Amino acid sequence: MRYFVKKTDTTHKAIGAALRSVTRVDDVHEMGKLGCDFIARHIHTGAPIFIEAKSHKKISHRSETKITDNEAKMRDFYPDHWVRCETEEDALRAVGALG
Repeated sequence: MRYFVKKTDTTHKAIGAALRSVTRVDDVHEMGKLGCDFIARHIHTGAPIFIEAKSHKKISHRSETKITDNEAKMRDFYPDHWVRCETEEDALRAVGALG
């Protein structure tokens, strides 16, 4: 299998560290075309959570920060398991560590 190096968002390291502090997580961003940056385990159900780390930008609407075609495919294929996270709190909430 050939891997494509993908540029990471500025929040990537912080989100990864937050996830590792509470659950099992694999950083898969270097695979490039997978459609997510991390695959984590939900701490209560054990279900896989596909997390896309995005940097929050100073824009008026969150929807203006685009996702790639591969990210959209992953989101559409796993609507209950794909999550876009801009902060560590978003990621912790996605895996069930926060209310």
